[in-house]
Amino acid sequence: MEYTLEAEDLELSDVVFFIPLPPSTTPVIGECEGDYKIDKARAQLQWRLPLVDKSNKSGTLEFTTPSGHPDHFFPIRVSFVSKQLFCDIKVVGVSKFDNDAPVTYSAETALIAEKYEIV
Repeated sequence: MEYTLEAEDLELSDVVFFIPLPPSTTPVIGECEGDYKIDKARAQLQWRLPLVDKSNKSGTLEFTTPSGHPDHFFPIRVSFVSKQLFCDIKVVGVSKFDNDAPVTYSAETALIAEKYEIV
């Protein structure tokens, strides 16, 4: 399995790929960039990457299983967070509705994937 970050201006943190496994199967892990965990209770392989950015824009996890059909490994769920949005949108000011007076404000930007699946 491989990933490639297409939007090089993004920095994704705490990236986890949840890969389903065939029933009663333990994968043999070959090359792995990042960390992995085998969750037998959920029958899934979790591939974890602390940061995906332009300096770490691609990576590979190689594994084999003794049995299984390609359909057993999908859908793959992906979770991640980012302080940057897909589009360059920002709050440039806040004002009162009734008199247009400026209001002191702060803004925190976060991109959190509620549901991201590869099917």
